[in-house]
Amino acid sequence: MFGFGKKKKKDMEESRESLILWGPAAETEHPKQEEEKENPGMIDGIPVSPEALPGRGKIITFHSPKGGDGVSTVAANVAALLARHAGTVLVDLNGVGAVRSRFGLPSDCPVNILDWESAEDRRHISVYEHQCGLALVPGVVHYDDLERVNPALVFRVLGILKDAYEYVVVDAPPVNGTNPAWAAAVVSDMVFTVITPDRASIDMLGGAMNYLERLGCGDRSAVLLNKAGVPGGIRVNDLVDKNPLGIDFKAVLPYSEAVMECNNRRQAAALSRPKDPFSRAVAAFMEVMD
Repeated sequence: MFGFGKKKKKDMEESRESLILWGPAAETEHPKQEEEKENPGMIDGIPVSPEALPGRGKIITFHSPKGGDGVSTVAANVAALLARHAGTVLVDLNGVGAVRSRFGLPSDCPVNILDWESAEDRRHISVYEHQCGLALVPGVVHYDDLERVNPALVFRVLGILKDAYEYVVVDAPPVNGTNPAWAAAVVSDMVFTVITPDRASIDMLGGAMNYLERLGCGDRSAVLLNKAGVPGGIRVNDLVDKNPLGIDFKAVLPYSEAVMECNNRRQAAALSRPKDPFSRAVAAFMEVMD
């Protein structure tokens, strides 16, 4: 009475066809699955390793656990030395003005990282060519624009630059979940955490290294001690020789007043004062950087 009898053969075929229409096509894979098989550095379309970004270059990121530990100085000097022998670009993710001021860009220079929002390939590269041979991607001009520097933009910028330069050096804020620096870290060939011999920097190092480990960067991470011997700081002997942290420091960069002088003159100490202890230490670090 209510139609609960056996279905006719024609009705069953139509029902089966409707089910097939809603299912996946036979012997096909989801586009994302195919993409991830072709590029294992991607997960759900998000880069998670250096292999995710094609290109000949190497991406090297510098950051610190708390900021203010001389990251911009270290990154700028390393990049300036690299530029003497290879195509190198320095990318400023560290907010407003760090790289712009360090290299004396004109106040009316409009070039900044937001120029890359619509870039698709190396034809759309927007950099400032410094006289020392280093290419610069300055940070945003206004603080109001900081939120526009998101992970998608970071991946876009680094992906294009990696295909155009031999070295892409990133001056980054602390790598954590509050800013897009994590995007630079996951695609970097090396991530260097810069600390100084002060209690706050040391206390926050563990959390920073743990976060990098969870990002999958543990085997691509190393620690640099900057401003070693600074007046009032923890002694190098107590921090490095006794090594209570159990850390194999990749480099120990000594404190030098000449570095501040060069910064104020908008110069890279490694270029203008090559015999300074800091400059020598940076040059020695570059020999073992890879």
